[in-house]
Amino acid sequence: MDLDQTPGRPDICLGTDGLHTPPTLVDELVSTCAALGWSIEVNRPYAGTLIPTTYYHRDARVRSVMIEANRRLYLSDEPRDVSKSASWDHARQGIWTLIARALEAL
Repeated sequence: MDLDQTPGRPDICLGTDGLHTPPTLVDELVSTCAALGWSIEVNRPYAGTLIPTTYYHRDARVRSVMIEANRRLYLSDEPRDVSKSASWDHARQGIWTLIARALEAL
């Protein structure tokens, strides 16, 4: 579905912003993904994060990170099959863990 069809995509992509995403947050999420057994890349294949325009590059107190999960973590590997995979529960719990660690890191 994406224009970038580069093989070897990570399980998790973190989208970051130089002002709004602290390095300590990125470090925490990278180590959490490693502990979950997931591959992770920062700003590849997707880059950036969403910040309300009122605060974008105006208020460093506003923090943001985008967490993109590869479909293979939670969906069946059959083409066009959108049913839950056997790893659905691990993926669901892992995403909640990432969110909790992000909040702790902030």
